[in-house]
Amino acid sequence: MNTPLSFSSVDVVRAASYSLLRYGAIDGNSNLRRPHDRPPAPLSRDRETAAQRQLSYILYIEDDPSVRLIITRRLENAGYNVRALGNSHDGLALALREPPHLLLVDINLPDGSGLEVCRVVKEKLSSHAPPVIIISARGQPSDISAAQAVGADDYLIKPVAPGELLQHVQRFDRS
Repeated sequence: MNTPLSFSSVDVVRAASYSLLRYGAIDGNSNLRRPHDRPPAPLSRDRETAAQRQLSYILYIEDDPSVRLIITRRLENAGYNVRALGNSHDGLALALREPPHLLLVDINLPDGSGLEVCRVVKEKLSSHAPPVIIISARGQPSDISAAQAVGADDYLIKPVAPGELLQHVQRFDRS
């Protein structure tokens, strides 16, 4: 006889805490890290290298505020200057007005598609277009092929481990 799975509230809290700790949104004591009370990050080798390069900026377009915060913090802790926006309209306008060093974009955005943002940026900026990394929960081969068809340079499937994210970003670091 199959019994339905049941989870206690303790199990749910443990799983959520693990995710937040894994992505750096809380410290080891389950304290939420906010920008104004976060201790300065120690200078890691990645941070020193990025600081020496004087990287212009990475533009990150993601509609989920919690994911946007976690990934933005992870990149800032590695020494990158990140501008994060929550919709395709504002993100595309900024990308065309102030071309980023690297563009990270989600596929599913509230006012459009990240694939369309990628296509327009690659088309309008042509030879000066930044590399584009798609970061999405959608990981079917057809999704990856669609991203490649509009000019995406890389594709990451959420949730992205911090080390994997930095490794992919560093591949496109042209400074």
